[in-house]
This record gives sequence, C-alpha cells and structure tokens, in this order.
Amino acid sequence: MRILSVIALLGGCLLLMPGPSLAQLGPKNPQPPKPTPAPTTPAAPAGGALTKITPEQVASALTAAGFRAQVTTRDKSKYVTTKMRNFNVTVSFYACDAQGCGSLQFVSWFSDKVELDWVNAWNNKWRYTKAAVDKDGDLEFSLDVLVSGGITIENVKENAKVFDYLLDELTKFSP
Repeated sequence: MRILSVIALLGGCLLLMPGPSLAQLGPKNPQPPKPTPAPTTPAAPAGGALTKITPEQVASALTAAGFRAQVTTRDKSKYVTTKMRNFNVTVSFYACDAQGCGSLQFVSWFSDKVELDWVNAWNNKWRYTKAAVDKDGDLEFSLDVLVSGGITIENVKENAKVFDYLLDELTKFSP
C-alpha cells in the first residue's frame, strides 16, 4: 500500500510540473507568415460610374430628369443653366481637365436680404444644401456634388431632384 501511495504521489507531482501546452507547441514545420497584400484601389462602382463628368453629360442628365437644361460658355468656362421651381439654377464645374470635371455645384441666387440667424437656422435644419449671404448681401443657395471616385448619371439626376425639392422647402422656411 505504501508503494501505491508513493506512485500516486509521484504521479501527482508529474501532473503539477510545468510543461508546454498544445498552443505553445505549434506545427512541427512552421511556415513563415504570408505577407499581407498591399491595399488596392477599389474597383469603380458598378452601373457605369464616371470619375469625371462634362457639362454636356450633366445637361443631358437634367433633361432626362425633367428639367430643361443647356450648356453655356462664358469666359472660356462652361456651365449649365436650368430652371427649378421657377428659379434660375446654374450648375458650375470645378477641378476640370480635358476628360471632364471632378465636382459640380448647383447654385441659385436670390435678391432677398436675409439675416444670418435665418441662414444658420436653415443650415442647422437641412442636409445637402447650404444657404449663405454673398458679398452683395443676397441669399446664395447651393448643393455640392463630388464626382471624383465615381458617380453615375442616375446620381446626378437624384442630386438635381434633391436641389429642386429643397428649393421648394427654402421658399416655405421660417425659423
């Protein structure tokens, strides 16, 4: 019986001795880690996305969205004119080169004189458009559209519809 006690005691000691765990053992022939691939530029969005846009393409999109639009040139710069909610709207273009432009802006000016509190109240309530007081003290109302990175003609139409809708909201706005 004494022998059994000694064997049990030695067995218990063996169990208490530190040893490598399975997690520490790892594979028998470790392979070096595979290098992480460098980030790639994401593919262009599906649906015919453009990374540059021309005034002619915007005028065509506005016409397809139900607005009468035309391309006009002044001082060697092209822009698009249209009417929304019976207001004159100009689409200006920025970051342009021979392939097209990287951004555009819908803008309409009003001779109405408004207080800065009114402008701030509009800008705090509504997204997408901004109201501002120009250097002549007139109200300027605009919506910026980023083209770089990809935009579809359908998105141009939707931006036009948003600007049209918010022009209507602007006429009813009271802080």
